[in-house]
Amino acid sequence: MLKKQHKLPLRKNPDFFRTATSVKGFGCVVYYQPQGSTQCVVIVSKKVAPKASFRNTIRRRVYQILEQNWEELQTFEVGLAIIITQPKLLVADRFEEQLLNTFRRIVQQY
Repeated sequence: MLKKQHKLPLRKNPDFFRTATSVKGFGCVVYYQPQGSTQCVVIVSKKVAPKASFRNTIRRRVYQILEQNWEELQTFEVGLAIIITQPKLLVADRFEEQLLNTFRRIVQQY
């Protein structure tokens, strides 16, 4: 799991989605906004995964990918909100690679 200081507090920033830019990725949508340090949040809705245990599994897997690649992500200095739209794609072996490619596209646009 990511440390608390690396998690994006959306409750303290309710205008995040209005001001952020979005990029569609492999089974997810990533919203990003420039800020002083890199912070992330993973959102999985009940429509995507009705059972809480499956939502938590998805969330943990994405956080694990973020933690493993934190050195690369830290250079972006953006706030990231990752919204999972298709949970079946998380089973795919390429999900980690596709998620990192989405982050690299963000850096190119940024």
